[in-house]
Amino acid sequence: MPAQDLASRQSILTDQFFYFFLRLRKKRIRAVVEAVNISYPEESAEQKARRLIEAQTPLSFLGGSLIHLPLLIPGLGLTFEFLGFVGGTAAITRMHLYLILEIALLYGMDIDDEARVPEMIAVVAATSLDSHVSFLS
Repeated sequence: MPAQDLASRQSILTDQFFYFFLRLRKKRIRAVVEAVNISYPEESAEQKARRLIEAQTPLSFLGGSLIHLPLLIPGLGLTFEFLGFVGGTAAITRMHLYLILEIALLYGMDIDDEARVPEMIAVVAATSLDSHVSFLS
């Protein structure tokens, strides 16, 4: 591998952070994109990306509901936590990270490239900010 390619690879620390703290599984991302490519070989990257987005829409709705449901029923948040349910914000953040990396892979981008890190940080920040603004409303 040329030295320039090595320099653009994500650091081990960055990769480990996304893996352990945000449960980002790049093997899963690659498997989903491969399945879409095999299932719809005649479609363009844009059409395949739209399929991924459409598949995620109901899940995003569910995640948003998990964020707001505890606000409507006192004590529900503690019950969810006790039962071990993932918080809506964490689920939505992870779903958005997976989606942007799946779409990047569909368009032939390297998901291990250091250029993906600012994109992923922007998703984490935007999702976190959105959930905190929702709670303040």
